Amino acid sequence: MDLAQAVRWWRRAAEQGHAEAQYELGSAYVTDEGVAENYDEAVHWWQKAACQGHVKAQYDLAESHFEGDFAPLDYVAAVEWCRMAAEQGYAPAQQALGQHYSDGCGVPQHFSEAVKWWRRAADQGDVDAVVGLGRAYCYGLGIAKDHTEAVKWWRQAAKQGSAAACTFLGSAYFHGEGVSKDDGEAVRLWRQAAAEGDGDAEALLGRAYRHGRGVPADLDQAIKWWRQAAGRGQIHAQM
Repeated sequence: MDLAQAVRWWRRAAEQGHAEAQYELGSAYVTDEGVAENYDEAVHWWQKAACQGHVKAQYDLAESHFEGDFAPLDYVAAVEWCRMAAEQGYAPAQQALGQHYSDGCGVPQHFSEAVKWWRRAADQGDVDAVVGLGRAYCYGLGIAKDHTEAVKWWRQAAKQGSAAACTFLGSAYFHGEGVSKDDGEAVRLWRQAAAEGDGDAEALLGRAYRHGRGVPADLDQAIKWWRQAAGRGQIHAQM
């Protein structure tokens, strides 16, 4: 079945109120597959599906309102749709809702709520939520500060392939927080994260080379890493 034919069948089912077909039809309008790209139509069908409890439609609407890509920029609406999906147990929405509470975006800042939603998502293996819990424990955001717990969560996320977790874990080794101080291990982890394009890790590698921590002091190498980090918008590397 070609995509145009699939769209015809989705439309028939969508017009009869089938939520999954409504979601697929809306997504086709975004991806320009089998039908001409039309974001208004995409949002129209996603809303129909979302109102029937379709979690992916709810989450995609939330992201669309948050980014202002396919729907008007509206952080409050983003949180409302995100909460609907999160309350149905959808891990990406739980993670995103936790981030909204952490940032105070579309909802009053509330770190305890952020931790609650991150924990629910982390229990389902959401790597960004695992990283978020590590940060919460590291800085005592909505939960008692505990560097050992922070390291535990970051280790888990690093094993899942998170570059951000490697960066945080490297900093834990660099400062000796929750683990024994080890500059060499810090650099190794930052290199691992930098290989994935993490600008924070690149900036920290520049710092390591500047001060000869875990690597021989090398100003040229420091500048190289700072330039890369600055190119990714890492503000500390631009100073």
